[in-house]
Amino acid sequence: MNIKILSEEYIKQRLAETVIKINRVKRIKTSEREIQLAEAERAVWKRVLHHVRNGEMMTIDDDDRIEWHVNAPSA
Repeated sequence: MNIKILSEEYIKQRLAETVIKINRVKRIKTSEREIQLAEAERAVWKRVLHHVRNGEMMTIDDDDRIEWHVNAPSA
């Protein structure tokens, strides 16, 4: 399993992908639940970006599980 440290660039890329996903699910008029899931995903990436910008270290694995390293030295 690969694990990598999250960077601002990676998070911004994921945010852009999520915005595209939100627009796509709205355009095809999918269920409200799918739209809410996509918007929740965007909210998560925005919060992760906030923490990374504050110098906190976070990693992501192959299964898109994010881990916050609270006691780690700043990234």
